[in-house]
Amino acid sequence: MVPSSFVFLHALPLTANGKIDRRALARPETAEPVRDARRAVPHAPLEGQLVEICSRVLDIDGVDIHDNFFDLGGTSLHTVEIVTQAAELGLEVTPEMLFEHQTIAELAAALSVQGTSETDDA
Repeated sequence: MVPSSFVFLHALPLTANGKIDRRALARPETAEPVRDARRAVPHAPLEGQLVEICSRVLDIDGVDIHDNFFDLGGTSLHTVEIVTQAAELGLEVTPEMLFEHQTIAELAAALSVQGTSETDDA
């Protein structure tokens, strides 16, 4: 695993006992991912549902359909939350799909193809 940020210190803050004072450590500055000012809005209801789920799970307003899930801070634990919330809406999303299709546009297209192939078989 690679840390998302580094903080360089001249010296570690110590307590009176000589142990590292973790509460005195500097907090890393969290930078927002670079995002295009032109937001791509959902074109279909499916994309809208996925945007809503991702926004809620990642706690980010204005998720773009072309934003990379993992660049926005998504983790493997977030994928489980998305799969669960999608299932509540009747969407058959798997964690593997989120790793393969990392934007909402790609995921919606994959779900549409999956839905089309299932209805063709019936």
